[in-house]
Amino acid sequence: MLKMRLKSVLKSNRDLRKNGYIIIDKLHKMEKRKGALKAYKSEAEGTYFFIICIRALIDIIQIEYPEEHEFHAKSKSFLSYLEYVAKSKGRINRKRVGSFLKTYTTFFKYIERKKPEFFFSNEVLRKWNIECIMAYIATWGNNESK
Repeated sequence: MLKMRLKSVLKSNRDLRKNGYIIIDKLHKMEKRKGALKAYKSEAEGTYFFIICIRALIDIIQIEYPEEHEFHAKSKSFLSYLEYVAKSKGRINRKRVGSFLKTYTTFFKYIERKKPEFFFSNEVLRKWNIECIMAYIATWGNNESK
């Protein structure tokens, strides 16, 4: 089985898309009790690291692609759902994660057709390395095979 690792530097739209898949797909672990317990072990400043990670990913996408799209509304809804689940320390509904992944895929297909340039600003660099990657590692660990 091929292991996919998160890239510490995003160089293109494709890098952002692929790394986003890894991050969002990892939420499927929270469908089971054991995965949810692991995710709730890592918290900071009144929230959990998995929420910080998803929020940073969504922020990066909104910075890179600010034009209005249905993805932006659905991402806010999904983030609200994650915060609701986190308050009760419950498990995630697989249909919600699957639906969001489908929306994510549709959005990036739309982006690929437009072929926009990818601007890697200092704000995106900070959000990616400090908030996204560090929160991902704090939640799930450095080894994706677990």
